[in-house]
Amino acid sequence: MKPNSQLFTIQQVSAQCGVSKSTLRFWERKFRAHMFPDRSKGGQRRYSAADVAMVWRIKQLKADGLSLDDIDARLSSGGLGEVTQAVAPLEQLAGRIAELVKREVFNFLDQNTKLVNVESSCAREIQSERG
Repeated sequence: MKPNSQLFTIQQVSAQCGVSKSTLRFWERKFRAHMFPDRSKGGQRRYSAADVAMVWRIKQLKADGLSLDDIDARLSSGGLGEVTQAVAPLEQLAGRIAELVKREVFNFLDQNTKLVNVESSCAREIQSERG
């Protein structure tokens, strides 16, 4: 079993995805390369979040009118490529945002350091005038 991950029973996945248990079992055989739930010691299926996401993806492709063979071909040929293609720009965007935030934080700290230096200088000047 996959450590430190939430696993779901076939009943939970069936209810969550609106797919019968027999359909889940059939899809498990049909899309063996894409969906392979773990098994408990007693042999019960335990679906990972990735397996559940695959069930949703298959269900969506089926709703889009694709045959099971077409769905299998799409999944095999990188049919999840849209997700992979979307991740790269998001990672680039996240990196750019991190750079901008870092720059703004450093600018803020630099400005505040200058203010502290000015305040310290003013305080010393006031002290010397009084003293």
